Amino acid sequence: NTVLYTLLESIRIICIALQIVVPTAASKLLDVLNVTKRDFEFANEKGALKAGSPINPPEIVFPRMID
Repeated sequence: NTVLYTLLESIRIICIALQIVVPTAASKLLDVLNVTKRDFEFANEKGALKAGSPINPPEIVFPRMID
C-alpha cells in the first residue's frame, strides 16, 4: 500500500508541475486522483492525497494515433 500511495503522490506532484506545459492532460490525471488543490504552491504539500481515498475511473489522456 505504501508503494502505491507514494506512486500516486508522485503522479500528483508531477501533474501539478506539468500543468503549464500540457494543461489538458495534467488536468485529466488530477481529475482521476480527485485533486482539488492544483496550484503550484500545493505541489509540496505532504499527504495531500488521503490514504484509502477512492480514485475516479481513468480516462484516455493521449488518444492513440492511427495512420
